[in-house]
This record gives sequence, C-alpha cells and structure tokens, in this order.
Amino acid sequence: MDEFLAKLAERLQTPDADTVSADETRDWPDGKLDELIAAGILTEIGHAKGVICNQCGGNHYIEPDIRTSPDCKTVGVCICPDVGRIEIDLNRLRQWEISGEKLEALGYTKKKTKKRNRKVSSGLTPKETEVFTLIHVRKITQQQAAIEMDCSPQNVSKLLKKAEAKMKARNSRSINLKEAQKLPADRRGQTNISNEDI
Repeated sequence: MDEFLAKLAERLQTPDADTVSADETRDWPDGKLDELIAAGILTEIGHAKGVICNQCGGNHYIEPDIRTSPDCKTVGVCICPDVGRIEIDLNRLRQWEISGEKLEALGYTKKKTKKRNRKVSSGLTPKETEVFTLIHVRKITQQQAAIEMDCSPQNVSKLLKKAEAKMKARNSRSINLKEAQKLPADRRGQTNISNEDI
C-alpha cells in the first residue's frame, strides 16, 4: 500500500480536512503533486484567501493584496508586523481537494454505505467543539485558531460554520423558563427548558 495515499485517506476521517494547500506540497517528492492530479486523486479548487507568513517566524495568517508591478508581474503584497512590506508568491494560494471516491476505488478508504434518512445529530464533534470554543469563548481570530489547531484557515471556517449551525439548531429547539411558563400546561413537558433567565 502506498503510504502517501494512506495518509491522504486518513485525512478524510477528519471533518473538513480534505483540502491540501500549496505550502503542504512544498516538501513532497518531485512530481508527486502532478502524479496525484493526473490520477484524479487531487483536483485543484479556488485559490485560498491567505497563507501563513514564512518571513518572520511568527506563523501568523496573512491575506495579500493582489497588485500588478510596473513590469506587469502580478504579485501578492502584504504587511508583516515584524518584517514590514513583503511579497507573496501567488502560487502559495493554490489548493487542491482530495477525492474520497478515487481513494475508495483504490482501496484506501472504506466503502460508504447508503445513508438512511435519519435526523442529523445536533451534537458537536470534538473538532467543532474546539473551534467553537477558540472563536466564541477565548475570542481569538480564525487565523489564530488555524495555527493552534494545525490546520488551514479554510478548514477552520468550515468547522466553525457547522458548529454555529448546530448550536443555532439546538437553541431553536429549546426555550427559556419564562417562555415555557407561558405555554399551556399540557405542552410544557414537551419543551426543552434552558436555565437562562432563572
């Protein structure tokens, strides 16, 4: 079994970890990226909005402004708090999506069974809980969360959207005690009552 493909397949077990950034491919063996694209295992998707700064060692997230230089070269320009104005190679914004179907066909992932029409759980996964806590409790930015969680900002954004949607759905199914007391007695027992406003 190709260890490289096995690692890509393993990433698919983590929600929203199916995106490979250009920075990740930098240390891959020569020709590996082209090989995976030709095999249909990786498909290029829209460019990322930003990258991790590699100029100052601070590992902070930066979103470059796209500019055209006087010699008609298109570059990404941004300001690093420690280094100042820097240029970003726009190829660093490229990203690819891992094809679970291709890896499944090659025997690297388990065959998916048909999903039954079941109610989607409103419970948060550990990763969704972590990102929700970082953003809404610790009040750090998505870029900082990406660094702490060792994943791309795009994956943090996807996880956060899912977590917020689940929290919203959970909150819409429960009402506070004051609202429950206004319901007829026969409906009070059918409602999830929260401890808010007690």
